[in-house]
Amino acid sequence: MIRQNAPIDIEAFLTLIQHRFGLSPKSVRQVLRRELPDYLSPDGTIGHSMSLLTKREAAWFSRRLTKEIYTYEELEQAFSHIENFTSRYLNSGALEKVGFVNRGGLVLRAGHPSAEAYFQKLLTREDFFSVPDSPAFKTAPFKRVIKRLEDGHDIFRFDDNTYIHIARLRKAGINKGMVRGFIRQMVDAAKEIGTGYFTIASIRVLLDSPILELGLEDIFFEGLLHTQTRLGAIRTGKGDIFYMGRDKRTLGRFLLDLLPETDGLDADTIREEILQTYHLEFDRNAIISNVRGRGGYFSPDTGKLYRDKELFLDSIFKS
Repeated sequence: MIRQNAPIDIEAFLTLIQHRFGLSPKSVRQVLRRELPDYLSPDGTIGHSMSLLTKREAAWFSRRLTKEIYTYEELEQAFSHIENFTSRYLNSGALEKVGFVNRGGLVLRAGHPSAEAYFQKLLTREDFFSVPDSPAFKTAPFKRVIKRLEDGHDIFRFDDNTYIHIARLRKAGINKGMVRGFIRQMVDAAKEIGTGYFTIASIRVLLDSPILELGLEDIFFEGLLHTQTRLGAIRTGKGDIFYMGRDKRTLGRFLLDLLPETDGLDADTIREEILQTYHLEFDRNAIISNVRGRGGYFSPDTGKLYRDKELFLDSIFKS
């Protein structure tokens, strides 16, 4: 279509494509910008081709591309001082000159079949992988690879920014079958305690597996449970609270569920019960704040938390 109609104003081109093929102008604009920028001039005119980089410019740009993968936004921000940078340096011809390609909206060094293939290679090449503080590792392609590998029990979350590869566990005599069996054991233990909610610490005494002998932190076991679609989780700074079901719950909902239906419960008492049952230590004020945030009520006079204010008033009238 460009060859047939160029030169043409971009807005006219978008209108033409929409009328003829029903394609969204927004989507077409994005494709032009990301995949065909060498045809788009800075003044908004679509031409047959934009001029490519000179050898000197290509050499200068190449020396500054030190990583294997970038986002467009990352490069645009880093080189914002260069006039017409996107149209001149990020078009397919210019990228090819410096050994890079456009892959799914990411600028990837040539030789990698796709961004996801590159991410997967990184995640499974070594026993441990620490996620770099780089924009490319915050994108949807990276998150898709993480989820796929976690669901297949090929990698496991080891701490906040590190993943462990199954090869590392195999060295310790642990295979995928044992991992799956251990997950079932954790779910069965949660059902056995019958509280509706559980943490890794609250079910640990019911578990018996060589995986426990590896000395891994709770975040590893929490990561295993996060792969289970039948479980929901409330993430807190103290540890994850799990429950059966996939409905979205908050810490406030968890606290409300611990309160009795006919009376209130002392704020210090609920704090102590959470510590003893779930091995999570919350600040008293944080508990009160989260209960209030979910429609619950706190009485400074009684020091108790209630499911709602009506329940508090009923208890006062009864007394």
